[in-house]
Amino acid sequence: MSVLRTTKIYGIKSYTIISQEFHNERALYLAEHLDLDVNNLQAFNAKTPKAKRAAITLMREYLARVKMFIDFILDKEPKDLGEPEPINIK
Repeated sequence: MSVLRTTKIYGIKSYTIISQEFHNERALYLAEHLDLDVNNLQAFNAKTPKAKRAAITLMREYLARVKMFIDFILDKEPKDLGEPEPINIK
């Protein structure tokens, strides 16, 4: 729901997402399905987890997608988490 929260609550309309492919797929789906007013949405895929963690990661993603659809059915609104903390990059 990060794309939804960031767009609806914080008014951000341009994104660059860097995560695993399955997270990026979910973010892109959310933006398209919810018809969010996004000007620029890019996603870059990070490395896929190694075999040891792959099964856990796939199970977690399966459950996250189920939860996403449950949230759609229940028309769940994103939580306002307050002002985002500034990122200090050195």
